[in-house]
Amino acid sequence: MKNQPALEFTDMYATSPNLFGADCTPGLVGCSLDADGSCCTWWREGDATIMKREQFEAFVWLNDSKWAEGFEGEVRLQELRGSQPFRYLAWLPSFPEAVKFSRHVAAASGVSANSPDSPQIFISDGESQYLMQRGYTYFKGMKWADVRYLWICPLTERGPFVASLRDCLDVPLQGICLRFSHGPSHGLRVRLRRSDYKSERDLLKAMLEQISSYDPDVIAGHQLYDSIMAYLTARAKKCRLKLTLGRCDSVPSSRAVRQKIAEKNLDYRRYDLMGRELIDTWVLAQLYDVSARQMESYDLLEVSKVLFGENENGYLRASHWFLDGRDTGRLDDSEREMQVAEAMNDYSAAVTETLSQSYFLQAQIFPYTYQNAVTRGNATRINSLFLRAYLRA
Repeated sequence: MKNQPALEFTDMYATSPNLFGADCTPGLVGCSLDADGSCCTWWREGDATIMKREQFEAFVWLNDSKWAEGFEGEVRLQELRGSQPFRYLAWLPSFPEAVKFSRHVAAASGVSANSPDSPQIFISDGESQYLMQRGYTYFKGMKWADVRYLWICPLTERGPFVASLRDCLDVPLQGICLRFSHGPSHGLRVRLRRSDYKSERDLLKAMLEQISSYDPDVIAGHQLYDSIMAYLTARAKKCRLKLTLGRCDSVPSSRAVRQKIAEKNLDYRRYDLMGRELIDTWVLAQLYDVSARQMESYDLLEVSKVLFGENENGYLRASHWFLDGRDTGRLDDSEREMQVAEAMNDYSAAVTETLSQSYFLQAQIFPYTYQNAVTRGNATRINSLFLRAYLRA
């Protein structure tokens, strides 16, 4: 069965709308809200990626129509059949208006939207609202290998990979290694050296041109949020350059988040890109280790050792001679650092392939972006199926 084309599973999607969503359209690889509240989606059609943009109404469930009274905006109330508590749907012309309406209800009732006693149910993730309404989910009709991945490893004056690039935000960028998963650049490892450009700014521009040309669906890396994205953002700001890593020449947004993983809270600064997913293997490793409990630390080499063993195999394309500094001395420092950076990308790619595929499958089920399928908890993901079914009913 695994050798059959993925699109033959369309019948499975169609017969299980409560599990996979009611719309079987294949090829969704990106979904982001625009500044005006419209939703932009990206679809894989053969080798091409097609963008679509549409306005959509956002919604809030209410237990009583009185909570809409006094709202200074356009709202359309729909009374639902049956006698369930949340029997009113408030439809707003855009998601930003729904945010305002939710705040109005919270103020009028004196109960926050997140409280179990709240008179409203508000889904504060605009992309999820859109996916719920349309019945879309990511990657229908696709295999994991169909997704375009990109891995990035920056090189600084202190070396190609440090425990935390946040510790050297003021250290200039000396080079960048890019690794592409497939497509026109299949197997290609692009090396960008500072010495080949007039300035650090030109080096960053070359990186952005490579990324735009390849048009990845997913950018992945180890400590991608707290290290790689933080460092690239800081260097672009220093060079007065827009870091257009997202689709439509958009720049990253970020916010502090706390993700609960078993008994611990994981605090980090999350980054988001328009039309592209960010997958941090540092987060994936900790989610994996909740049950495995095998890892002494979550640095990339320790994670790789636990997953693949210490011996060389098909994933690990560079030997430990480079990774722990015991090189043969036949390479100059610049070449050795590039080799190390390429090795780190290879390790990160191997970890991504091993740990992200379960979330790839979950993205075909839950009304979340691929990135959010990783960061949402189990209860939240399962609850989204009930909410989507309730909305559809």
